[in-house]
Amino acid sequence: MQSNPSNPSQQGKSQQHDLNVVGSTLDPGPLRSSGKHIAAWIAGSILVLLLMLLLAGHFVLNSARFHAYLVHTIDQKVTKATGTRVELENINIQLSTLSVDIYGLTVFGAAPYTHPPLLQIQHIKVSIGITSLLHRQWYLKNIVVDAPVIKFFTDAGGVTNLPHSKSSSSG
Repeated sequence: MQSNPSNPSQQGKSQQHDLNVVGSTLDPGPLRSSGKHIAAWIAGSILVLLLMLLLAGHFVLNSARFHAYLVHTIDQKVTKATGTRVELENINIQLSTLSVDIYGLTVFGAAPYTHPPLLQIQHIKVSIGITSLLHRQWYLKNIVVDAPVIKFFTDAGGVTNLPHSKSSSSG
């Protein structure tokens, strides 16, 4: 006898429930397929997140603000490392070909002969190849230097326009 909640005479009686039984075990039915469904959603969400991060990285690398920051940072670090002023006009990083294009590299001479610049290069392209990501192994694939101009000179007193190394010691 089935209970009917609208019938007041059967309100206190226990209700009877049906179970789907296949053989001697319970049939999980929709549970198994929903587990696969959840795993697929998680995998898809992770994939979409990675694609969004790659897309955001692409836009950051190609933004004018990032270029200005990168050029300024390189100018400062190379100037500090070499002891002479170094300037870049622009830099272009191409992840698809694993290459970097540097435009307008100028290395100024040592004081008192900072003008004309010691070295000017219109364009440099550096490409690398990756041997192993796991072992962090790579190699220099190609270097192209366009229109280099070097202006080296020595005055009558033997003073040159070459920068002096900070790490050199006399004696």
